[in-house]
Amino acid sequence: MNKIILLASSVTAAACGAQLTARRDRLTGSGRAKQTSPAGRYQGSSKGDKTMRKLQIARSIKLLAALVAACGAIAAAAQADPGTLSQLTPVGGGSGGGMVEVSPTAHDVVGPDTFNVEGTVNVHGLAPDTGYRFLRWFDFNPDGVCTGTIARPLPGNPTLTTSDGGAGALHFDLSLDAPFVDGVSFDTIWRVVDLAGNTVLQGDCFTVTVK
Repeated sequence: MNKIILLASSVTAAACGAQLTARRDRLTGSGRAKQTSPAGRYQGSSKGDKTMRKLQIARSIKLLAALVAACGAIAAAAQADPGTLSQLTPVGGGSGGGMVEVSPTAHDVVGPDTFNVEGTVNVHGLAPDTGYRFLRWFDFNPDGVCTGTIARPLPGNPTLTTSDGGAGALHFDLSLDAPFVDGVSFDTIWRVVDLAGNTVLQGDCFTVTVK
């Protein structure tokens, strides 16, 4: 099953790459045959044409940014190890989605037997130009059922502001000491909340082991 999922993700990632290339070529004009006007005739452009072209370029840039964020989430799904990836889905009939990827490392930044992890949160389809934050719950009974009751923000409680297309990504680094010591496993679940504290996206419960 994992092989099938990874294969499907790779195919989708390849499709994303093709879409990104097509969108880039359309934006830059590369890959298109040059148009020539009949000999002896001057073919200029009006001020209105230039304004329309600028609007088309701005629209293409917004769509490209949203596509990059979505493809980044798909690429993460294709490359992540089992148990380090959680899909974010809408809550309460809302829209949007995303991915949380965490990658525990064996490099003890704070000190011996500490939990050090790098991660990325990708979101798409949310409200444009809007701030969101991330909360986590930990459960030290790693049975795949998250029952943690204390919400913890990321260090510094950073805010991710979405693009005009409602997409965005946030990279984070964590260094935690006891009880997050080497060899300990725990379940965790993530939520994306707006600045009023309302949950808009929620992840799957997944298990992480401290290296």
